[in-house]
Amino acid sequence: MVKVKICGLTNQADYNLACQLGADYAGFVFYRKSLRFIEPELARKLVRQAKYQAIKVGVFVNEQASIIREIYDYVGLDIVQLQGDEEPDFCRQLGLPYWKAIRAKDTSDVEKLKKFPGDIFLLDSFSGVAYGGTGKQLARSLLREALKTGKKIVVAGGLSALNIGKIIEMKPFGVDVCSSLEESPGKKNPTKMINFFREINLHYS
Repeated sequence: MVKVKICGLTNQADYNLACQLGADYAGFVFYRKSLRFIEPELARKLVRQAKYQAIKVGVFVNEQASIIREIYDYVGLDIVQLQGDEEPDFCRQLGLPYWKAIRAKDTSDVEKLKKFPGDIFLLDSFSGVAYGGTGKQLARSLLREALKTGKKIVVAGGLSALNIGKIIEMKPFGVDVCSSLEESPGKKNPTKMINFFREINLHYS
């Protein structure tokens, strides 16, 4: 079954609902320029007060390794998602479990997967104005090329209840969903979240 990551979580109700519905991963954005930025103190509080839990992913963009490690320990993260322009050497030296995000515009971007260590990569749609969370759909042709590398691919970019079935049929490792489930940046719509998970469950029923 495809793994599901709900990203851009900023409040207790959304975190609790994501975990209750069956999210495998919960994403917190620690990039201050993001509309979905969350202070480490609040992320730690959400995790500690939650009845249900998911694997906790911290999203960083071109951040210093020392700060990433500090937030990782403080919040109690399980995985670091490197969403910026980080180089392979940075990933090797970080010393933490990580996913490298590749913002793919064409096949040359997909080729970057081969340069990085690690087994799991997040393939996101390219944007010239933001590092993620744009809601722009990833071209399925690029996903096909990424899957050929043998890496475990988490798909991001414009996923919703309307198209998740087509993506699941391509058999990626996981999907990463954010803006399509929101009422506004950082605030999820419960009905959209419920419908999204319903579509996934129907696909496997």
